[in-house]
Amino acid sequence: MKRSTASSERPWLGRETAARLLDARSCEELADLLARAMVAAGVQWCVAAVGRMHLVRVIAEYGPAPPIPGTLRVLSGGGQLSLELSPVYPAYVTSTEDIVLALIASEQNATTDLLWHVGRAMLEGLVQRQRCRALEIQLAQRTQMLETIFELVRDASVEMSRERLLHIAGLRLMAHAATSRVFIALFEGEEIAHRWSRGVVLDAAVGRALPRDLLVQRSSVEFSGELRMWLQAERIALLAPIALRERVLGVVGIGARSDGSQQQLDDAFLTAYLNALAVAIEQLALLERLVEQERIERELALARSVQQRLLPSLERMCKTGGAEIAARIEPARHVSGDYFDVIERNGSILCTIADVCGKGMAAALIMAHLHAAFHLLGSQHASPAEVLRQWNRLLVRHTEPGSFVTAAIIELDAQTRTLRYANAGHPYPFVLAPGGNAALLDRSGLVLGVVEDVHYEEHVLELLPGSIVCLYSDGISETQCLDATEFGIERLRQIIEENAAASLGGVVESIFGAVATLQAPEVTPDDRTVVLLRLAAS
Repeated sequence: MKRSTASSERPWLGRETAARLLDARSCEELADLLARAMVAAGVQWCVAAVGRMHLVRVIAEYGPAPPIPGTLRVLSGGGQLSLELSPVYPAYVTSTEDIVLALIASEQNATTDLLWHVGRAMLEGLVQRQRCRALEIQLAQRTQMLETIFELVRDASVEMSRERLLHIAGLRLMAHAATSRVFIALFEGEEIAHRWSRGVVLDAAVGRALPRDLLVQRSSVEFSGELRMWLQAERIALLAPIALRERVLGVVGIGARSDGSQQQLDDAFLTAYLNALAVAIEQLALLERLVEQERIERELALARSVQQRLLPSLERMCKTGGAEIAARIEPARHVSGDYFDVIERNGSILCTIADVCGKGMAAALIMAHLHAAFHLLGSQHASPAEVLRQWNRLLVRHTEPGSFVTAAIIELDAQTRTLRYANAGHPYPFVLAPGGNAALLDRSGLVLGVVEDVHYEEHVLELLPGSIVCLYSDGISETQCLDATEFGIERLRQIIEENAAASLGGVVESIFGAVATLQAPEVTPDDRTVVLLRLAAS
């Protein structure tokens, strides 16, 4: 407490007094300046007291003041404030919000009244300035919080890995929390999928013990057993969830402050920061899924490109050696597991249709092997049965177990109207003669790629002029129709017979149109392929 027994240290001029009062930085300084001004204005003594409602403390005493207690009760009544004094002395008491300022003087006159009115105004201004400073500090803290969160979001927009994102987020959290101990753990089931730590040893066992249902911040004392012991040993002051829509993605642990004081991390900041981190993690996961999807799309596009190059061109399927050829392949997705090819050799046509088990690039690569072998063996005048035998050996030796292919190969000599065929588990081709009679080529062997040494039989059939040979995949014959039946060979035969007068390409389009019309809407379509060959009518 400031104390002076002099009646006046020096004369205080009105302008100087106002300037000093205006420069006061605290209520205590203002009260001290007012007491000095009172004495300088002519009163014998003055005592200043400051406090909260109901109790004030004496902070300054000027002049030969009588003994006054160090703390005084504040009384209120009739809308006025007063002090509990005995004996009673003249006193000025005012309050702004919950701050109380009191002056006890030897006398009360017009000058002291004027000083008091000035002091009251100065007190209100001082409280407002203090409030503004508090708001400025709070605004600065909020600004720093938003800048930190913005930096996290900005970093998340350019980072391409969770590890890098957690590294940046952890370092920023360490700086904001003024600690050297932080860990971030992201869950995947019961295990930690990703982790980052500084100053903390976080092993797999501890990771499994971390709570998966943590939706509020908790201190280490709220846990029990080994986890509590570990948290205390690592000096982790609190745990907080990284949650998105009540789904916990992970946990953040924050250690005690480096200066040893209690962790004062603002709850609003921590909640907002971890919410932003959760969103960033989710966005990164989405980005990873998009990148993976793009990779798959590129692979499928490449596989589709490979497949398209393997298929025969329209020029190769025009009228050749007295036979007309038309075909169409319709993938269920990006890439078909079906394959067909046509080769002309020495006046005859070698044609194949195959169905590769599997989709995507794996199926396309198998098709590439079959395509290369088909053209090589075709150039060597291999028979249909020999092509199947060589294909089978190739698949058994060079593909993974479980990969298999169904295939049918025909060789058509348009001049002699002779058809040779061999089948390896593929849906039976058939021949439709003029007049509607159909012959099913129902001799078949084992699918390709299961057992290496397999003998495939070859069968011969004499055809009539104008006959149509139909090869197709099970995506056509096994399509589930609206009447709960399969599309079947009979429907296929009827469509070919009804459209026999049209071009062969028109017949193929009629087949695909009928399948699309009759297909049940809930059925997932399979790859569909049709190959038609028609002998000249004479």
